[in-house]
Order: sequence, then C-alpha cells, then structure tokens
Amino acid sequence: MKFSDTIIASTASEHEELCFWEPRTLAPYEPLLEKKFVAAPNTLQVGSSSYIIASHAQKTTLSVWRWDKKEPVLRFPLKDPPSCLRLGNNLCVAGAKGRISLWEPLTGSLLGEIEGAHYLDITDMELT
Repeated sequence: MKFSDTIIASTASEHEELCFWEPRTLAPYEPLLEKKFVAAPNTLQVGSSSYIIASHAQKTTLSVWRWDKKEPVLRFPLKDPPSCLRLGNNLCVAGAKGRISLWEPLTGSLLGEIEGAHYLDITDMELT
C-alpha cells in the first residue's frame, strides 16, 4: 500500500477488511485483510504519521498497522471495548463506559484515564 497525504478509509460491520481510497482520483489502495479482525464502529482512524488504528469488534484490543505492513505492528489490551476512538498527534483517545482513556499509540502505553467523565457511554469525541 502506498501512502499519500490524504486518504479515505472505511470498514463494514462483520467484514474482515479495511478499505482505502485516494481522494483525488478515488482509486482504491490494496485493502488490509486481517483474519478474524472486524473493526468496531467509530474506531477506525488513520494517523498522519502513516499509521492506522482500530479496535476489535468482539475483543477488548486495539490494533495498530503501518501503511507498508500487512500485519499489525502492535496490539494492546483495553479494559473495556471503546464506543469511540480518535487518533491525534502521537495520542490515541478512547471512550468506554463513561471513561476517557489516553494512550501513546505506537507503544500502547496508557498515559491516563478520566473515570466518570460521563454518566453514560461516550458516543463521540474530537481530538485537536
């Protein structure tokens, strides 16, 4: 897979494939096929530093891929499956069961958590 500055990424529920397109020409890139990996809703993120991150739909793990690798370069466990995930400059933020967690995505190191950030499950976030 070749990397450009801008990319469109998508996945479908119950499908073991992450798809990518070049936005100017809508030409497809080679998809990432990961056996038994289905990305959870609201967790597929493409980082500006050539990384892709997503949470597993049926497990409490996060997977990180590089553009030039077919296999994940890192997998790390989570306390709970995230309801949403955002990737920023060397930060990964996820919401799960009212808690906000912050990781360093290239190492999986947990940097901090905000317990009770919301009373109910977090449905969306933005990281700037």
